[in-house]
Amino acid sequence: GDGMRTTSISLPNLGRWASWHLRERDAVHCNEGGVTWAMSVVLAHILGAQPEYPRLSVLELGAGTGLASLAAAGRGHSVMATDRDGCVLENLQHNVQAASAEGRGDVLPGRLRTARLRWAVAEDREAVGRASDFDLLAGADLIYDRPQCDGIRILLSHLLGARAEAVFVERDRLGHARLCAARLREDGLEVEEVEQALSESDIQAVVNGNLNPRLLRAGSASPLTIWVRRPPGSAEA
Repeated sequence: GDGMRTTSISLPNLGRWASWHLRERDAVHCNEGGVTWAMSVVLAHILGAQPEYPRLSVLELGAGTGLASLAAAGRGHSVMATDRDGCVLENLQHNVQAASAEGRGDVLPGRLRTARLRWAVAEDREAVGRASDFDLLAGADLIYDRPQCDGIRILLSHLLGARAEAVFVERDRLGHARLCAARLREDGLEVEEVEQALSESDIQAVVNGNLNPRLLRAGSASPLTIWVRRPPGSAEA
């Protein structure tokens, strides 16, 4: 087969609106970003819980199947969902269009856009940077080795505005995200690390009719959430 499947996912804590059908691609045919991972469910809760006002301009890095971006757009924020992998991006675009086509008022045309963003490619960074002054940069399960950290450092130096913040939700099984937090501090950024054990009531997802499937519970039990800001009065790079 072509490794495609459709997964229905809803996040009852956010409200009845937070329900989607997401096309997923297996890693053989696409990249690992073709699947909805536990950390993106946690990030979707963070973005979907942002107050509706003021309206934010959100940039999601490594958006994968688009769950967290759809949650942010559903709250009324303007979102640019990005990925660097061509196959993942095509699948992401499909999910965004499908949500719009359902006539969902929450995914208005133009409120949720997609773009290719290869972190080390200046042309990609500049194109995304021209699109908006982002209030919030977000990503899930991104910092799993040193090169990933270096890529995020480059991105933040270019795209994190003076009053913006970034949030990364990581499983951090090997400690790379903690090391990256230290490097971001060395770069002169303010970094806050929050490690919290989440209960089943904190993060709820109904996946294909099953509430909090085991895979989700195991993956999202105690994520490391990293918030990053520029210190007050600092100039952007």
